[in-house]
Amino acid sequence: MGKRMGRVALQKVTSILRNFLRFLAASGGVPSGLESQIDTPRVYRQEKLPEPCLGKRFQAFLRSIDRNTAMGKRDYAMFSLIATYGLRACDIVALKLDSIKWRQSASRFVRRRRGNPLELPLTDEVGSAIYDYLKGVPRYGNYREVFLRIRAPGGILKPTAVIEAFQGGPEGVGSKSPTKELTVCATPMLFICFGVVCP
Repeated sequence: MGKRMGRVALQKVTSILRNFLRFLAASGGVPSGLESQIDTPRVYRQEKLPEPCLGKRFQAFLRSIDRNTAMGKRDYAMFSLIATYGLRACDIVALKLDSIKWRQSASRFVRRRRGNPLELPLTDEVGSAIYDYLKGVPRYGNYREVFLRIRAPGGILKPTAVIEAFQGGPEGVGSKSPTKELTVCATPMLFICFGVVCP
């Protein structure tokens, strides 16, 4: 159910189920305390970033990515991360599989330029994009990095590959770096929506 529903909708379902179990327990139909065994998904206030924040050019760029291809799935996930959090290419390629905490709906980044860890909420949109990439694109080798090369030879992506994918997109926005296109917007939005201050 969690894969088909967002956290907000799932939170409502779990609340209804908990109340129903309390009712059954009160009438003797089930043992008491069962409702406490159901985890409630964490929901962040205003967790969906306003679309105008991204800029029309970058919105068009994201829409133009062909998500039916392996490279499109990977690129869409990468640029969704950049668009949502204002991360640099070096932070994207350094992201590890065990840095994504699916149950807690959070992701942990180690910002290479500063070396300090940064834990951010994993929005439904970004989580779905990463899940679609990991599920739909075969992985070769025992790499722990999330984003890998699609074409042979396989292996870990370099930051320059992220920038080249951005510049070579079908709806390129003309900027040399995807992060420069978005960081001015993403950083204040992280504070407004999540209370996160990026060092």
